[in-house]
Order: sequence, then C-alpha cells, then structure tokens
Amino acid sequence: MTSLDWDRVAQDRFTENPEQGHGRIDQRSIQTYEPLPGAVKLPHVLQVFRIIRHRHHWNGGPETVEYAYGVTSLPPEAADAQRLLSLNRGHGTVENGNHRRRDGIFGEDDCLRRTRHGPTNNALFNNLALAIILQSGYSNMAEATDYFQTNRNQGLRAVTKTTPFKRPKKRPKKN
Repeated sequence: MTSLDWDRVAQDRFTENPEQGHGRIDQRSIQTYEPLPGAVKLPHVLQVFRIIRHRHHWNGGPETVEYAYGVTSLPPEAADAQRLLSLNRGHGTVENGNHRRRDGIFGEDDCLRRTRHGPTNNALFNNLALAIILQSGYSNMAEATDYFQTNRNQGLRAVTKTTPFKRPKKRPKKN
C-alpha cells in the first residue's frame, strides 16, 4: 500500500478541522482506494486507506507527519472516507478504555497464564466480571471490586438471577 501513488489513485478524501490542545495543533486526513479484486492478498478487503496525521507543537517542537495504512471489509457505500476516519479514531478510545479497566482492575498485563487456554479463560472471566460490575450500576471500579470481594455470593447472584442485580444503597457508617 505504501507503493501506491496516493495523490493520483485516491478515490475519496476527507480532512478534519484542526484540533488544538495539549500544546499542539493536530490535523488528520484520510485517502481511500478500492483495489481491484485479488490485488490485496487478504480476504474480504474492499477498501484500503491512508491516514495522515500532521502535528505542530506550539512550543517550537518539530512539526511531524505520520502515515498509517489500513484495510477494511466495508464498501464505500457503507463507509466513506469521513466515516472510516471516525471509526479509526473511535477504535482507539474503546480499546484504551477496555484495556485500562481490564489491566487496572484485574492486572492482565502482569498475569502469568501464558500457555494453552489460560490467557483465553482469564480474559473470559475478566470480561464476565467487568460486565457484572458495569451492569450493577457501579461507576467506581474500586468500590465495586471491594463490594464483590466482601460479598462473593452477590456476584454469583448477579450472574444467575433473571432480574438484573442492582447496586445496594450505601448504609450510613456507624461511629
């Protein structure tokens, strides 16, 4: 994909408005191209794209330009250049939030389960626990894990009951 003459072959383009923040100005643009069938040796590829990220630092740091390439199975009618750029940006947000929770709460990055089905089973149970916590109405993950660790039967109840488990009301602390 890097060998394509993107300025000549791009079939759709989109450039976002510049964003200011964190001591810099960022601007992203995307170019898309529909390759001929079989031209890309991956299954189901309907579009290839190139994202260009321009970054200018206010403090006089170097101006940088970064190129990222990708493929998608979405046809142009379902995802034009503007939508592909939005989907690309949104993916990082979801992934970072999910990873931060799973690693911060359950310590997945430090887990020593690395053989056979261990990592998959660990991720499965972590996802289940996270779903229980979120469905229970907790927004503070530390509070939720403390509650379910001290009331383990409530975690089982949250999984097995047909009615959703609701977060218990806080009782006033005794002096």
